[in-house]
Amino acid sequence: MYGCRFPSPRQYHRFWCGQHRIWISSAHEQHRWKRQHGDRRPGLFSNATGGGNIAIGNNVLLHNDSGGNNTAIGFGALENNIDGQDNIAIGQHALGANNSGSTGGDNIALGAFAGSSITTASNVICIGANVFGANVGNSCYIGNIWTQPGGSQAVFVNADGKLGAQVSSRRFKDAIKPLGQASEALFALKPVSFRYNKEIDSTAASQFGLVAEDVEKVNRDLVVRNKKGKAYSVRYDQVNAMLLNEVSQRA
Repeated sequence: MYGCRFPSPRQYHRFWCGQHRIWISSAHEQHRWKRQHGDRRPGLFSNATGGGNIAIGNNVLLHNDSGGNNTAIGFGALENNIDGQDNIAIGQHALGANNSGSTGGDNIALGAFAGSSITTASNVICIGANVFGANVGNSCYIGNIWTQPGGSQAVFVNADGKLGAQVSSRRFKDAIKPLGQASEALFALKPVSFRYNKEIDSTAASQFGLVAEDVEKVNRDLVVRNKKGKAYSVRYDQVNAMLLNEVSQRA
């Protein structure tokens, strides 16, 4: 880095590169800056007891008081965070509205204004410029993938959060046997029309499908469960295989 002057022992929480100051969580240095420069706002300007923070850029972690172990890079990143912990915000105003430590922690936002809708939620990932996300914990938002053309394979996610394409080769399977009469459970399924709640689909488009709890009563193997063991989704790909079996038996 050009023109960099690294800290002396008395100023170990900051260093300079040209005219730019990089602040690394020092309450003492912040208070001294306020006395000398008035309304000019470096990162961690209001920091009191928060430790382990990295703030690079103006107005970064501006209102942080006791939040710790946050990383914020870019003008206004984590600007309104007060006591939030373990957040990573990279980009102008990334996670700019995040403010709560009891719940608003462990969030990751990459891109200008990424995660702008997150205030108190935890474990939210927002990737991409202007991917605001939503104040819903344990969620993930990625820009520029909606309505984009792709390949011939669908993308699936497993319980560990791993993304991948479904495989069908014999080398990935064991205990292979004919489906037999198991597909007769199809005739007990009751298709419905519905609309998703707005937090899932803001357009409230009309949908057609099945209700996981109803399907579970017919065949427990046809549902996906959440971490608490409750019915969460329907394995529609398995329904298709059962339908094919019924058609082949009647051919």
